[in-house]
Amino acid sequence: MTLRVDRIETVNGAVGVSSEALGKAAHQAWCHSNNQMPIINDSFNVSSQTDHGTGDFTYSFSTPFASTYYIPSSYGGNGVDTGTLRIATYEENSSFAADQHRTLWIATSSGSGGAVDQVIAAIKWMGELS
Repeated sequence: MTLRVDRIETVNGAVGVSSEALGKAAHQAWCHSNNQMPIINDSFNVSSQTDHGTGDFTYSFSTPFASTYYIPSSYGGNGVDTGTLRIATYEENSSFAADQHRTLWIATSSGSGGAVDQVIAAIKWMGELS
């Protein structure tokens, strides 16, 4: 079944938004994973997770982004301290520069700054898909 619309409005037609605006505002990819296992618990438009070592991962997209101008945000934790998920740019890890619209490299660390595999790694991406 396919639903095609140009605009979504309230019942009285007072407020509306174009389907193009909805598409651009939506998260184009998201992933909830356990980096200690490592497994993807649930995701949308994320095809795989690759473990390169403690606190060093890449996520690949099922449908790539149109460019590297997408916006990632994240949350991480290991049950002891909150820690961080540091989303690296291609300047920090140039081996991923050519594929940055297809993959994202992240580094995870504990609250004290040492590399650690987080129990919870939740990441979302917004941007235009190819």
